[in-house]
Amino acid sequence: MNSFVTKFKLFESAPRLPKDVNYWLKKGKSGKDVCLILHDDMDGCVSGIIMKNYLLNQGFSIKKYAIINYTEGWKAFKLDPTLINIALDFAEDLPNMPGVVGLDYYCDHHGRFSEEVAQTQKKYSIKTPTGSAAEGIAQQLGVPFSNDTKDWIDMIDSAKYSEYEIDIRGILEFDLKEIKKDPKRKLKFAASLNQLLKRSDHKTFIEVVNASEQPSIYNIYRLFKLFYPKNNPNFRTNDETDFVGDAKVRLAEMKKKTKGTDTKVRFMSQNDFWKTFAANLPYQEYDDEDEPIIEEDPTSSGNYKPQVKPNGYQLIGNLMFVPSGTWANALRAKAIFNQDVDSGLIPDDPKLNFVLLQYGNTLQIADLRTPIKSMSAEDLPKDKNGKPIDNLGKYTESLVENFRQYLGFPTEKEDDRIKAGGHWGIGSISNIFGKCKIGKYKDIRFLDLFKNKIINDISGVKWDIQMIWSEEQKKPKKAYVPKETNKKMMDIGDVRSEESAIIEKDEREILNYLIINDVKDKKLSFKFKDDTLRKIYNVWLDSNFSELEDGTIKPSDLDSVYFNKTKKIEKSQIFNDVVDAFGFTDIYNNDSVNERDSQRKELKRILKVIFNMYNLEKYIKTDTEEKVDKWNK
Repeated sequence: MNSFVTKFKLFESAPRLPKDVNYWLKKGKSGKDVCLILHDDMDGCVSGIIMKNYLLNQGFSIKKYAIINYTEGWKAFKLDPTLINIALDFAEDLPNMPGVVGLDYYCDHHGRFSEEVAQTQKKYSIKTPTGSAAEGIAQQLGVPFSNDTKDWIDMIDSAKYSEYEIDIRGILEFDLKEIKKDPKRKLKFAASLNQLLKRSDHKTFIEVVNASEQPSIYNIYRLFKLFYPKNNPNFRTNDETDFVGDAKVRLAEMKKKTKGTDTKVRFMSQNDFWKTFAANLPYQEYDDEDEPIIEEDPTSSGNYKPQVKPNGYQLIGNLMFVPSGTWANALRAKAIFNQDVDSGLIPDDPKLNFVLLQYGNTLQIADLRTPIKSMSAEDLPKDKNGKPIDNLGKYTESLVENFRQYLGFPTEKEDDRIKAGGHWGIGSISNIFGKCKIGKYKDIRFLDLFKNKIINDISGVKWDIQMIWSEEQKKPKKAYVPKETNKKMMDIGDVRSEESAIIEKDEREILNYLIINDVKDKKLSFKFKDDTLRKIYNVWLDSNFSELEDGTIKPSDLDSVYFNKTKKIEKSQIFNDVVDAFGFTDIYNNDSVNERDSQRKELKRILKVIFNMYNLEKYIKTDTEEKVDKWNK
């Protein structure tokens, strides 16, 4: 008993979330109904599981879930004032302001509140000095938090792989047989699983959090495998979408994009870098809102400027620079770097220990092999005053303040999209927009200035911060379409449970058997618990999928669905039968983009399932007949 208890630490610290329903009714809430908002990563997932379980145990009800990221931020949401709005593991609080519904409870661990902000924070806005938000949330709620969970989420979210003695070289290869052999198999499993997550897939994140009874890394993996396929249909092949398989394809493409050429040069001067990558390219002009000004033919205006455009990652002094568009994050870059050191492709130099990554308008700096706290003073980069740079989170914060003071970079009040900070070994500056308007730096994009300044400070190579980098021209917009609010928010009624996902998987197999064996019985439609499969069965009973039978419509025609009413498949009976059966009335509605896109994706998925069932025994297994007999009794 004692050995079990020692694995847990019960945190008793205020403030707590008020449990009395009368408190919330006086605040204008409908009761103890909650909207739970989470960051789109593993820490957000674990934080959500802890909070969700606590809320349910205390008599609250989850009415909505939402997933937030730093690219869109709070502008992507319009919160319901009658719900208790709770946000976890996101660096920016959302206070109540005129015309804006704020948060009722906020807990995070990134950075700290400024003195000005801290004085205005209500008592339910908290920043915890913990390696993960999940640990801080457990502290604030006073709930048990096992070391088994604390260690792997701390390792992932604070990038403490070396501290936990996990070799990151192998984390891009998710091989369960090899992972099982490792003495630290749980930590290695967590590190590898983290690389498989598709952060844009908000539905799967929400379904995993909602279904998880505990923050077990193995259970989280099982649930991602269960929920992922339906949310990520593969329209190009007949294969079922697989959580691990899909991720491996993405990781392979990422490695190819990141590595670029098979040879690497360590540039020790800006001039050599310029000579290698500079070209006289059409210069991308931007308006005051940092939107690209697209010309019909950018080559006709003569608006050319010399710019650098490297392919794949490059070594600049003590820095590995990873350009935008590679899909690499800091950890993936570290793994590739270490693999290339081992292969002899790049030099094994302890000073070559930093990586700068660009994600669109965001820059991130991290240590590569030796944790920055363990680096010798002589190997650390120095700022302009000769002081060692030994905390990358604080470095990015101070860099933003420096730009605000001397170069007119917008303050947080002027542009609340900008975020800076991080941990010892990793720091980020998010949403860098606009141009400088001061002195010799006038009309240079802040993104280029920041990038050049970081290279100058960290690489050890003297670097002029006025150098222009080439960015890809975006395609012209036909018409401006405002971003839809609450696109990544789901009502609880639309969130699949684990039971419903398993039922859907089993009944799809049963339906495939019925269609292949021409089993037609109207009474059987009432046996389907899954509404989608019941409707597919009824469509088949009414139409026999005759257009598939005579070859009028082929599975390959699904590739021609462009939703412009001109293609053969969009005029077909099967297409319109599915539209009618499922009430897809918005597939051609440009006024409701979110609902339109959702219906289009689901329509194509349903047609894919039908094609797989009719032309293939895609979902049938060796024991399917036995399963059908049991289901039919």
